[in-house]
Order: sequence, then structure tokens, then C-alpha cells
Amino acid sequence: MIDFKDVVDRIPDMVFAADPENYNILYVNTGIRNILGYRQEECLEQPRLWWDSIHIDDKEKISQEISVVIQTGEEKDLSYRIHLKNGDISWVRNNIVVKTDPANQGRYILGVIHVENRDEESLENLQQNLSELLEDSSSVIYRCEPDENHSIIYITDNITRLLGFSPEELINKKNYWFDNLHPDDRADVANSLSGLVDKEHCVNEYRFRDCDGEYRLLRDELQIVRDKNGMPESIVGCLVDLTSSKYYKNNRYEKEKSIHHASRMRSLSALIGGIAHEFNNMLGVVIGYGGLLLKTPDLNEVNKKYINHILSASDRSKSLVQQLLIFSRKNIKKIEQLDVCDKITEEINHIRTIIPEDIDLKIENNCNNQSILIDQQEFRQILQNVVNNAVYAVQDKGVIKIAVNNVRIREGEISESVDLSEGDYIKVSVTDNGAGIGKGEYHRVFEPFYTTKAIGQGTGMGLAVVYSMLKSYGGGVNVHSKKNIYTTFELYFPIADQSMLSILQPTDFYPVPEYDGLKILYVDNEELYLDAVCDMLTQLGHQVTAYSSAKEAFKNFEINPYAYDVVIADHVMPAIMGDQFSRAILRLRQDIDIIICTGDDVMFDKKYLRDNGINSVLIKPFTISELEDKITNTKLRQNNFH
Repeated sequence: MIDFKDVVDRIPDMVFAADPENYNILYVNTGIRNILGYRQEECLEQPRLWWDSIHIDDKEKISQEISVVIQTGEEKDLSYRIHLKNGDISWVRNNIVVKTDPANQGRYILGVIHVENRDEESLENLQQNLSELLEDSSSVIYRCEPDENHSIIYITDNITRLLGFSPEELINKKNYWFDNLHPDDRADVANSLSGLVDKEHCVNEYRFRDCDGEYRLLRDELQIVRDKNGMPESIVGCLVDLTSSKYYKNNRYEKEKSIHHASRMRSLSALIGGIAHEFNNMLGVVIGYGGLLLKTPDLNEVNKKYINHILSASDRSKSLVQQLLIFSRKNIKKIEQLDVCDKITEEINHIRTIIPEDIDLKIENNCNNQSILIDQQEFRQILQNVVNNAVYAVQDKGVIKIAVNNVRIREGEISESVDLSEGDYIKVSVTDNGAGIGKGEYHRVFEPFYTTKAIGQGTGMGLAVVYSMLKSYGGGVNVHSKKNIYTTFELYFPIADQSMLSILQPTDFYPVPEYDGLKILYVDNEELYLDAVCDMLTQLGHQVTAYSSAKEAFKNFEINPYAYDVVIADHVMPAIMGDQFSRAILRLRQDIDIIICTGDDVMFDKKYLRDNGINSVLIKPFTISELEDKITNTKLRQNNFH
């Protein structure tokens, strides 16, 4: 009689019978040692050894396929990975069929397992090449469940290079991917995925938060994978980082917008500079003759009152013109090293004393004793202008918060209203809980004369001056706001490079001696201003020879260069500029004192004055007292030097 047990044990493959309910082994031949490395007795002592050895990622699929075999009675070949006794993993081919035991009518699974016919070395090389290919690829491949949570069940290792997460941090995390989408993109992505089963394929672009909390723009192409019965089995996706290319487009757009804004501001600057120059001349006439009228003998109190009102209004207009000129030029500055941390506290303490009591002023000072190079008066004006704007916004009752922080601007970073060079800055943020600003008004708030204030409550120059001053120092100002919630102005001051810090020389002081009236040559192409200044100089006891033409004035000076003690000339004249006129005069006489009058002192630093032989600059419009002081100081320098 044939011993079938002996026959089966001689088969090199693993032959087994298993319970279809719990997959416990009922019988196994000695071939198990060839396939899994276990002895026959070990398997019979551990009935679930076969099932427990199947790779965890393959179990669900194998269970489903065995269920189909049990239901249909059909024979089926299965392919899956299995853990060997020595710890290795092997691919096997498993032929199974369901049989009925004639003795007890019970059913059992009959299976034969053999190692798949694979070239192990080739397979290992293939896997290694595929792993390296995926690691070097800019595309991240993943597989996720087709359910509503879309939990990731596999993702390539290069996700770490893209987003900073390890695959383990993302796999089987319910809703993790969706929760890290940018809030503004979630609705579109959810809508696209909801129709994926019908569409089979879709492509989404969205922003995703990486491990550093920064958003990156990703392109996500998804494809449904179905089983042989047409049911969705999984979703395979491919992620590509578009941050760089998209950022380039956005950055180019922002750059163009910034260039357009800067061009517009330059045009305004040129227009305003011209208007301010002309207005200065007319204002100088009013101030000049008003000052002369006050010196009139026997002036009655009523007329004196009227003149003082005229001069008071002129003085306010002069202040406005100075703001216009600050916006339209880089004015002369007394640059010094300023410790922002200490200075901001000092200024806040001063501001507390001048704002309404119902305003809660808070300060959060986080800077680390960094210095900036700035004119101290301009620093105060920048801060006060922005705080005054906040005071108006809260209508004298609310909260204003000032925060000071160190920030680093990286190359290419740009915001809506400010374009900063790469480097370190002190950022002073002034936030109020007032009415807010519409996004379309962000750029306009820095334009001269743009204001939401009622007539008589503001000129619209405060923020324009802030913009211009900060630009002149290589800084900038930005604004963020939400209607009826808050407005924040961010002031960026470049941190001083230690190599550029220098000790400022003290201003020379000379005692004031007495001297007789001077012989003065005065040139100004504006006739009314010319007459007003001539009358002021005469009132001060000087002898004046006046010309409205620089060409005629030079001809007169050329005839007798030593006929004058001082030359006073306007800087902006039709035929020749004041500095050119000064150099021409000095070629004839090097020791003559020259005063240049200007409303725009952009070029007049100490070196420029020295190179052009100019003793001093008189800022228009000026009063008779300012004119007298300037001539006195000029004469004093002459006496000291000679």
C-alpha cells in the first residue's frame, strides 16, 4: 500500500491544510523547513505560524482573496511576502483550494507554497536602483486609502527632503495631511477629492505646511487604483514642489508692483519738490515783509495782532513745506549712533504724557541692544507720526501696542509695501485696534496728502514723511490691517554695521563780536523774493546790490571783486545753479564769503560745501532774524579764519 504521508514529505514545497475560520495549521509536511526554515513539529505546536509569518502589508489582501476562494470554491494562486525563521523576507507563490473532509464533512484549505522563481540578486539590485531613483527624484510618490480620511499607507523617503518629515510621521495619521493644508486651500482640495472616484484622476495645487511651519506650494497628481472587480483599492499620488517656480512668478509680480509704486512716488517727489520750491519763494515774501512790518515804529496793537496772525499761519505753512521737502529729498541729517532699545523706551515714556488718558499704550521690547545710524530728531518724528496716526484711528480711546524686535530679511523676501535688502533690521511695530484700512489703500496711505481725516485735522503728510525718512536710511515701512479689527505699521531700521560707526565731530563755537554793516551782493531770479530780502538786508543795516540774473551779477562782480564782503545767491536759478555760481565767483576771489539760499538742501553736506567754497546754507523761507544770524555767523568764521 502506498504511504501518501511519505510521498508528501518528499515534496520540496510546503504542503499544508488549514482551518478556513482562523487559518490554524491542521497539517503540514516536512517541506516547511525548505520554505520557512521551521521544523514540522514547530508548526504543529504553533498552529498560527503560517498566518503570522505573512508580511503585515500583504495580510489584508490575502485574507480577501482567500475569502473569495472559500465562497466560490475556485482554485487560486496567491503571491505574497513571508517572514522566514532567520528573519529574512521571501516572496512565495501559494496555490490554494478549499476541500471537504469526507469523514466529518468539514472544510479545510489545502495549500502548496513554493518560493517564487525570482533572481534574488537581480531583485535586490532592482530595489536598490529604484530606491536611489526615488531618493534623487524631485517627485514624491505615495499611496493612500480611498476612504474619506485618505490616510497615507506608503510614501517615499524623499518626503524628508521636501517637507522635513520622516515617512513614519505621515503614515497612518488620520486627517494629518488635510489639517496641514493652508486654510484657504482646504475647501478646493476637499471638493476635488470628493469626485476622484468618478473622475479616476485629478490634479491639485495647494499650500502645505512643512516641519518648520512654512507653507510650500505643491502640485499633487492623484490616480485611483482598482482591484480586478473594479472596486477602488487605493489612491496613488505624485507630489512636486512648485514653491520655487511659483515664488518666482509671485516675486516678479511683487517686484513689478514695487517698481511701479517707487516710480509713482518718484514722480510725486519731483512734482512736490517743484511746488515746494515755488511755494517757498512766495512764503518767503510773506514772512519777510511780515517781519519788516513788525519793526515799523509806532505800530498799533490791532495791526500788530494781524501781522502776528499772518506770521503764525506762515510758520505753520513753512512747517508743511519742510515736510514736503523731506518727502521729496534726502535732507541734511545729523547722523549718530542710536541704541534703539533704550531710545524707544525713552520716546514711549514721552508719548505717554501727550496722548489721551483713555488710550492704553503697551510696549513689548525684545531687541538685544542693537544700534542704528539715524538723525535722532528724525527717529523721534518717525515714531511720533505713526503713533499720532494710531491715536486718531482709535478715536482717543483704545489700545496701542508698540513691539520692538530683531529680524533678519533674507534675499528676495518682499512684502506688499516695502522692498528691503538682505540683512538685519530692528522692526518697530505699532498696532492699534481702530477702524482699520482697506487692502486697496495700503499703498496710498504713504502718498502725500492722502488722508481719511476730516478737513482741518490733518494734511496727509505724516505717513508720507515716515516713508521717505525710512527709505533714506535704507529701511522701509509696511502696513497690515483688517477692517474694524486692527492696523499695524511695521517700521524697519537697518542695524548699523560696526565698521561704519564713527565719532561725530563737535560743532565749532565762536563768540559773537560786534561789526559794522556789510556790503552784500544778492542774486535771486524771483523778483518778489529779491525785493523782500533786499528790504530785510537794508533794515539790518547792510548795503545791498541785487540782481535777478546770475549772469549780470557775475559781470558786476568781475569788474570789482573786492567791492563786496558777502555774496548771497539762490541755489536754483534758470541759467546757472548756486554751486556753479559760487565756483565762478571763487575763481575771481578766493576769500569771499558765500551763502547759498535753498529750500532743498539735498547736496549740502560739509564736504560739498567745502568743495564748492560755500560758507553756509540758508534754508528758505527764512525770517529776518534767521537771515541776520546766518550773516553774523558767516562773518564770525571769516574773522576767525583770517
